[in-house]
Amino acid sequence: MLPELIGHNLIVDPHKPAVIYKDQQVSYQQLDQLVQDIANTLIVNDWTGGHKIAIIAKNSLNYFALYLACKRTNNIAVLINWRLPESVQSSLLSQADVSAVYRDNDIANISRDWASSTPSYESDPNADGLFLYTSGTTGEPKAAVITNASRSFLINRLSKLDPGIENGHRICAAPFYHQNGLSTMENTLAGTGTAIVLNEFDPEVYLK
Repeated sequence: MLPELIGHNLIVDPHKPAVIYKDQQVSYQQLDQLVQDIANTLIVNDWTGGHKIAIIAKNSLNYFALYLACKRTNNIAVLINWRLPESVQSSLLSQADVSAVYRDNDIANISRDWASSTPSYESDPNADGLFLYTSGTTGEPKAAVITNASRSFLINRLSKLDPGIENGHRICAAPFYHQNGLSTMENTLAGTGTAIVLNEFDPEVYLK
């Protein structure tokens, strides 16, 4: 169940809510299936084993599932700030040499291949799994290249420092392209808690 986050040896209630997004409540089992469905889409497009998949969008359930699907197929998720000028986005996409770009509309309508015959993949811990960009305060944003192993170490360590996370909810309002936003989401699920995902920070929605 979601080996990209919680490991093969962690037993969780598959029916426990993993993510609440708008009017959707998705269990761990349903999230795992969604990730596999999107992974199948990457596989049938021959995007496996080191392809760079760019995501330039606001937070959503499908955004995070696509991020995990990249890890599941040993691709590299390239997370780019959607607020950046188009010229900067284009420059970063060129530098990263991406195979595909997913924006808000692409993610909302992402095709999900239901074929059961697609091959299974296991995340390679030594492979690069994430391009996480700096804010760009000292010039054009620069990508920190992060391996799956280093990301897993951080996730597991931080989740252990959040006692009782499995019994609570965490609001994920910071953008996923930012270290804090992505870590909040990953740590919540690694600790088998429930993540409440907001498209972006809105004071009224956050308080509600």
